[in-house]
Amino acid sequence: MNEMISNSKPVMREADCERLYDFLRKAYEHLRRGEDADGIEDTLSAVFELEKMVECDQNAQQPQIELSQLLPAVKSLHAYIRNQDITGMGDLLEDVLCPMAVKWMKGSEGA
Repeated sequence: MNEMISNSKPVMREADCERLYDFLRKAYEHLRRGEDADGIEDTLSAVFELEKMVECDQNAQQPQIELSQLLPAVKSLHAYIRNQDITGMGDLLEDVLCPMAVKWMKGSEGA
């Protein structure tokens, strides 16, 4: 709660960003190895973490998450899941969402 009151520090904590990154990384690694059930489970865990982070971030005075970049990725992820496109999911997690999480980790240092 105090994190939301402070106007000089970002709301996102580095630990939250790292947890999201770990879920994303594990998810695409499982998907690449053909361990679809584990990959999908980790993807859903990552989506849950992402939802919590976005909610906190968007309540901050200076949000760090660019929704204009995130929303197309989330829409693509939804389409890949709906179409059961495991390769597309893995590519998106590794090439788009993981780099975003790394960027947020760098932005949250010192939080």
